[in-house]
Amino acid sequence: MVARGLDTDERAVRQLRYELEVIGRLGFEGYFLAVAQVVADTRALGIRVAARGSGAGSMVNHALFVATANPLEHRLLCERFLSERRTSLPDIDLDVESERRLEVCDAIIKRFGRERTAVTGMPETYRARHALRFPVKLGVLSPS
Repeated sequence: MVARGLDTDERAVRQLRYELEVIGRLGFEGYFLAVAQVVADTRALGIRVAARGSGAGSMVNHALFVATANPLEHRLLCERFLSERRTSLPDIDLDVESERRLEVCDAIIKRFGRERTAVTGMPETYRARHALRFPVKLGVLSPS
């Protein structure tokens, strides 16, 4: 918070304490520190990285330099991201330069080890009839 210039901002400190209490009750401390380490390692390689999505609403992510925007200034809600009502890990989305994505993967594996890392993907696929549905509605193609 000192590095962000927020250590004397009562609202920011109160929000940070609140989030840290929730994170502690849910047992997610290691997760947040691991993500912060990935971001720091990525930046150390000179690769641009940015948090996006609801994770940017977290003061903890801001204090750890995972997210750049101050969530209070931008009126972002932490509860969309982190809540005791939802006990699954919160989703911290990170965008990195696409040309250097494999370097980031290699750095993560080097840092945490092959036995503690995994690569997953969610490729989007479309069936031909769904791909044609939009132009049909516009009248570009005539339905047969």
